[in-house]
Amino acid sequence: MMQSQKFWLIGSIALIAIAFSITIFALSTVAKPIGSDFYFHLHMATLISQGNISGAWAFPIEQNFFPYGFLAFHFLLSGLVLVGNTYFWAKLIEAILMPLTFTFTLYLIVKKVSAKAAFFTGLCLLGSIAFLDGTIQLRPESLDILLYPLMLLAVLSVKKKTFVGLALVTIYSHSFAALSNILGVALKLLREQKWRKTILAGLLLILPIVIVSFYYVQGAFHKWFTLAGANQSNLQQTLFWTQPLIFIPFYSGLTLFGFVFLLKRHKNYFETLLCYGILGSMIMIPFWADRWLQYITIPLSCLVGLGLKDVSKTKLLVATLILVSISFIYIYYWLNISYYHQWWQPT
Repeated sequence: MMQSQKFWLIGSIALIAIAFSITIFALSTVAKPIGSDFYFHLHMATLISQGNISGAWAFPIEQNFFPYGFLAFHFLLSGLVLVGNTYFWAKLIEAILMPLTFTFTLYLIVKKVSAKAAFFTGLCLLGSIAFLDGTIQLRPESLDILLYPLMLLAVLSVKKKTFVGLALVTIYSHSFAALSNILGVALKLLREQKWRKTILAGLLLILPIVIVSFYYVQGAFHKWFTLAGANQSNLQQTLFWTQPLIFIPFYSGLTLFGFVFLLKRHKNYFETLLCYGILGSMIMIPFWADRWLQYITIPLSCLVGLGLKDVSKTKLLVATLILVSISFIYIYYWLNISYYHQWWQPT
């Protein structure tokens, strides 16, 4: 048994090394940070670094008809602006964002389940465009996804202050989107007597964000709601609504197998928590359908890992062959994009 766990642990560590290699290679082939969203948030951070808080508040409302929080992410980014050589530091952070999120997720599974479950969770994450797309850019969404496995770890370890603290950081950085990301988990905990006071106290602390979100929600409907909003500027969301049978399997990749285990009848506490998280996040679909696919990559992949840890040897062998094969196709896809310099760069 110990030898078996050692085998899966070595496999998980190997996947972490692959995650770092993919990202470092990608960043080595570009001159500037990857992704268009980064430059939007960099403008906000520049305004903050100049002391123009009102301008930083107004900018996203002018562009997206919806505000962002300032804490954590944008103040971090404004610090990079003040230090200087912002692109260098941003690329350095991007080099560790995805691998660190990947590592946190596998650590969560190793600590609370097993190394075998972590290995299959990691394969699903590497076999998903949505995961890398959601985590490689330096933007508030990356912070949301980075902190998600740590929040789950805090819940499973019954560290209430840690969970609330992490939740506050992400919500006050990304407002409504981050709130959507942890809504399901919060609702699950609200049903538990030992968590009820903590969650209610947390809700009071995020009340300003909730009020602001409702106040500006009409703007979010105008900018992003379903296909009408997607056609304005979001090709991926347009594809979600117009070509779902092609786009969703290609974009989500192996994480889609998590929906099979979402239907599992007898779930343990961890699996139930993951399911609540997925269901709660579904309120994002009308506004950010493609981003929703990014946010659910971790809970879906964890469900796969947890679901495969106790299957028979025959099923495990078949699952391993399928997941490894598809995962390495996606890894080759990322390496190919980097080799041919196809990452988005500002003109």
